[in-house]
Amino acid sequence: MRRTLKSSGYGVKHVMNITDIDDKTISAVNNCYPDSSPNEALKKLTSHYESIFLDDAKKIGIDFSDSRIVKATDHIQDMQGLICKNTLTSI
Repeated sequence: MRRTLKSSGYGVKHVMNITDIDDKTISAVNNCYPDSSPNEALKKLTSHYESIFLDDAKKIGIDFSDSRIVKATDHIQDMQGLICKNTLTSI
């Protein structure tokens, strides 16, 4: 869709989220990196799979050079703020 929009002359701002923390990753870090700190183990595990994903995407012709890739762990405070804002406005 991004390529079609761009080739049609539309300006496209593509942001892709890498969900680098969830119940499965937390469980896996304990098994894969038991001697590392939780934060260090999480970064090792998720960067490994992120690298595989980006390499596979490149192999099938997906170009992320104009994209912004963000990680969930870099925006936890933003998400918490959004949740609090929405919770307060719905009361």
